[in-house]
Amino acid sequence: MKFNKTLLSVTIFTTISISFLNTPLAQVRKQPQSLTQVKTPSQSKRITWKEVATKVKNVNYTIEENRIKLRQSKEYAKYARLSLLPKLNLWKLLDFSSDTKGIFGFIEDLVPFLIPANWNKAKQAEILALAAEESYKTVLANELLNAKILYNSINNDRNLVTQLKRNQGVITELYQFAEARSEFGHDELLIKNHLQSLLLQNKEDILVINQVIKEEKLRLLNIMGSQITSQYDLSEIPSAGNLNLKSHEVELILSNSPELKVYDSLIQVSGLIKDEIYFSFLGGSSLSKGFYGGIFDAIPVDGGLGFSTPSQIKIAKDQTALLNKQKEASRALIDLQYQTAAEIITSLREQLVSANEIYQFSIQRVENLKDKMYLGQKINLAEFSDSLLSLSKATAKLYLVQNQIKQNQFKLERMLWKGDFLDLPKVPSPVDPKSKSDKVKNMTSPEKPSESVKPITYPPWDTSIG
Repeated sequence: MKFNKTLLSVTIFTTISISFLNTPLAQVRKQPQSLTQVKTPSQSKRITWKEVATKVKNVNYTIEENRIKLRQSKEYAKYARLSLLPKLNLWKLLDFSSDTKGIFGFIEDLVPFLIPANWNKAKQAEILALAAEESYKTVLANELLNAKILYNSINNDRNLVTQLKRNQGVITELYQFAEARSEFGHDELLIKNHLQSLLLQNKEDILVINQVIKEEKLRLLNIMGSQITSQYDLSEIPSAGNLNLKSHEVELILSNSPELKVYDSLIQVSGLIKDEIYFSFLGGSSLSKGFYGGIFDAIPVDGGLGFSTPSQIKIAKDQTALLNKQKEASRALIDLQYQTAAEIITSLREQLVSANEIYQFSIQRVENLKDKMYLGQKINLAEFSDSLLSLSKATAKLYLVQNQIKQNQFKLERMLWKGDFLDLPKVPSPVDPKSKSDKVKNMTSPEKPSESVKPITYPPWDTSIG
């Protein structure tokens, strides 16, 4: 009978418990737990280099300004051509019908193509529109180059932080071992203090580099035309490999340089201005030179020939000579930049092999000292300190050389118009301001989760590539 009472009490308790779990109160109490399980920490959006390049081309502030200027230049060239066609001016028509003295104003409106200055200005506007197009291409390539260098620097610094954390793990392991030995009566005070000092120094280096990474990300976001509050996780840029640096590519760079093409257009316009001065006695033009002709505003063009005409022609010729000299200087600078980048890459590749050997040697020294320490052998404090410092310096040197090689490779790609600079748009399309925010918003891949940086194995990269 006692057993039956116990069994009955257990059954009643179980029934009450099950009933309570189905009540609204129990459901409310369980709700926070379910919310905790559903809630996930906020993750930054992952963005690839191709997506960054697309953002730079579409919503970069500087590029968008030049895109608008280019559209203005092209529209003005179109306006100048259409201005050569006859136009109706009712008031001048009435003035001519009442007084034949208004014939010249009437001719100017009815047959503007008979005035050479109008043809000259239309041709100038057309050439300056081409110059604006080459200038737009230059700005676009430069902004893309800056973004690519920043993107790669962020990844390089982030991987350096990862490697410094690995070094910190080695130092921490040695410190813990020295602390364990001191508990067994060994005098490890000097080594412990030195290891603790190295840990603090390594931690400070990590904080400094992380701050640099934050600043680089802000600069990259600005080039992308994105809000400063945006958070992105970047992926690696594929290596460009070994670029074949050939001597004949200098002429290819110079012939394709948009900077030099701009000077060609300006020199051509300067010659047209000289012709405009010669034929000014046939009438002037109300047209301007367009939105890219500001450098010619100081050249005087009077409506007719006079004693000041020789001075006007001399000023125009000097302007042509000045543009030719500036083109020559720009040509020499581009040549120098190419030769410098090529020589730096060649030198850095040799440095990379040497830096990797020093890095491997530093690792081996630390491993040997670790073995000595684990075996209880006496360790020279100066040698121990030098080995750990050498490892930190060798790590930083490797990443520095690797980053410099890639940066100069990107510069060569920019000059040779290869890689990301191969298919840059020459003629911009109008930008819808309403779609700009959506374009920025939908450029990333929210479906891809944020991934942690993969640890770098020894050696951290293949020394056969740039």
